[in-house]
Amino acid sequence: MLNLSFMRSATLKIKSPIDRRACINCLPVLQENGISVKILRCAPVGPDTGHSLLRFEGDSEVLDRLFAEPLRPMDDHLDVEVARSGNGVYSALVVNRQCKLSHIIHESRCFLELAIRSDDNDLIFHVIGSDAESIKDLMDSIKSLGYSISIISVYEKQAWGGLTYRQEVNLRKAFESGYYNIPSQVTLDDLAAEIGVSKSTLNIILRRAERKLISDYLKNSEK
Repeated sequence: MLNLSFMRSATLKIKSPIDRRACINCLPVLQENGISVKILRCAPVGPDTGHSLLRFEGDSEVLDRLFAEPLRPMDDHLDVEVARSGNGVYSALVVNRQCKLSHIIHESRCFLELAIRSDDNDLIFHVIGSDAESIKDLMDSIKSLGYSISIISVYEKQAWGGLTYRQEVNLRKAFESGYYNIPSQVTLDDLAAEIGVSKSTLNIILRRAERKLISDYLKNSEK
């Protein structure tokens, strides 16, 4: 049986050298228009090629205007295909034929959960590794490409019975958006629209995640 109790989750801040090998660096025009870009999936394909799934967040009218015409990548080694879902969420599949990071993540036995651009224009990677050594291997390999790295946080992933990937991502989004602040900084309707799910679906996801966390806390407190 696979033991997940020693899996590690790490949030890393990466300062990129002067190149565009990371997909999130390939869409500067969107940043200039107040649109945030998030990498939701990243996987190597072929010797030097990587595929990434991106999501764009921002003002819907600005997004509609920006994507009224096909997006033209700034570099010849990039292919970008943008699609709009029925609820107005824009996503893109990026094929990067000079991708190094996706191969490094894969070879270090890690998985990319999320990547965004920081306020000071660096990269924030949220990754999961099989153990502490895999996180270290990932950091060493990224440094070998000329990137500098600082650790924002590292924590041990829970064993069987922990939150699902979807529960953790949506709960983290709700928390960071101020949904659990008093008073709340965002409504469930607005949060659901931003995530791209219905209000009822998000409510169920959050309630199940909350119940699991409360249950784990009460069990641990009894011990």
